Amino acid sequence: MILCIQLEKITEYLKTLAPLIDRYKAGDYGFTVKAIDWLEATEKLMSELRLPEGAELSALRAQILKAGDLAQDDEGKRSRSAIRRACSAAAADALQRAEQILRHRQGAAEDKLQHFEDKLCEAVTAAVLVDAVPTPPTTPRTLWLQQAWTALSQHQSIRPTTVYLATSLFSADRMFLLDRVMNRLFEKELSVHQSAAPTSPDLVSRSAQNKLPPSNKH
Repeated sequence: MILCIQLEKITEYLKTLAPLIDRYKAGDYGFTVKAIDWLEATEKLMSELRLPEGAELSALRAQILKAGDLAQDDEGKRSRSAIRRACSAAAADALQRAEQILRHRQGAAEDKLQHFEDKLCEAVTAAVLVDAVPTPPTTPRTLWLQQAWTALSQHQSIRPTTVYLATSLFSADRMFLLDRVMNRLFEKELSVHQSAAPTSPDLVSRSAQNKLPPSNKH
């Protein structure tokens, strides 16, 4: 599966967990149903991403239902309140485990992308130094990235790296990483030029306010 899409989708689903946990903490009567729905949707996501963890998410849903079947109150009787409490607690545990599963997959995708990004960054930096890639960026950006990748692939000293990346990644992942590397490279270059140029105090102040934050590793 394409890593950048996998990372994007999993990250989106993780963001929806906090509101569910808030429902649990608030004692929301609809929490269990919402948790089961979330687990079912996440199971489908894992299937779409062709990840094996969907089976465990299905088992987590089953555990919630089982907890309701076995629930008893302090007198050993089945009651609605006892069933609700048991299902709610089981659902909270299931979500906690599901979050661990998703974060593990998120981290694995980030680590793989970072590994390949480091390799690509070395190649691009070397290529820019010898004017082997078209600069500065042009529009449409997708076409420019494709031209940059072609230029990298044709450069003799860089070709081994591009072959390695081409055999290890889908095209979408390569373009995703190339775009990220190019952004970092040209942002750094722009920052150097701006710091070297004479500026007025007002212009310095405006530049500081609009300065882009450093790129986060993924």
